[in-house]
Amino acid sequence: MRVGVVVKKGSLQAYEIGLRVASAARRLGVEAVFERSGVEDMRPRDTGLFELGGEVPERLVIVGGDGTLLRTLHHIGGEPPLIMTVRAGRRGFFFDVEPYEVEERFEDFVRGRFKVFEYERLAATVGGEALPLALNEDAVLAREGKIIRITVYRDDEKIYSLDGDGLIIATTAGSTAYALSAGGPIVDPGLQAIVIAPLNPIQLHLRPVVLPLDAEVRVEIRSGSPVARVLSDGQTGVEAGPGVEVDVRRAYSPVRIARFRVEGFYERLFTRVFQYW
Repeated sequence: MRVGVVVKKGSLQAYEIGLRVASAARRLGVEAVFERSGVEDMRPRDTGLFELGGEVPERLVIVGGDGTLLRTLHHIGGEPPLIMTVRAGRRGFFFDVEPYEVEERFEDFVRGRFKVFEYERLAATVGGEALPLALNEDAVLAREGKIIRITVYRDDEKIYSLDGDGLIIATTAGSTAYALSAGGPIVDPGLQAIVIAPLNPIQLHLRPVVLPLDAEVRVEIRSGSPVARVLSDGQTGVEAGPGVEVDVRRAYSPVRIARFRVEGFYERLFTRVFQYW
């Protein structure tokens, strides 16, 4: 088995945890290789390197926080390998393993002693140009303090038009991220849905909308609107001017994360996102 280790760039803590993973791998007779960009200034000894844009190992250990996970997924593209997550950040909602237990959990990962959780993603195109798949959300945002004018459709049915700071289109998992800060609902993981959350609309009556996962969302940037910025997970973005359409739908390539303990969704939410319980 070949396991890739991705560490948060510039984090000494994440790098040291990555070295512990590599050491555990050697004891188990497993080949561990580090993702190049995260260790370019540290250069671990006795381990190989790989690049996310190339041949990715069949399993990944990601050490860091949610941002590290999102950046990794965007660079991989397509269907990612099975992932184990080790928290080396403040929150890490998707991160299951604490640093003190990394060797024990890594052995469980190698031996297959875990439960796989699948997280749906969204596929967005902007004027026909595809963005990287989004684990949390796609967002259509105003730039430089201006107000954009957009109309939102579910399939071919108009939902509403809004003038404001933009719109967030989130997954079930993403309902507890950017969409939540915009007033969107918390969606229980047992419900597979798409959340539409307006950002500071001038029309005060506009509210978030929850759609089924198989819905197709279309956002039309209306005439007279300034150029908007369309972002996938806050990582990758393109510009879109009046007349351009943003199409968002379910991506048939979920993210698979290994879990090692039974932890309630709401306990995880309130201790890691809201930081109280």
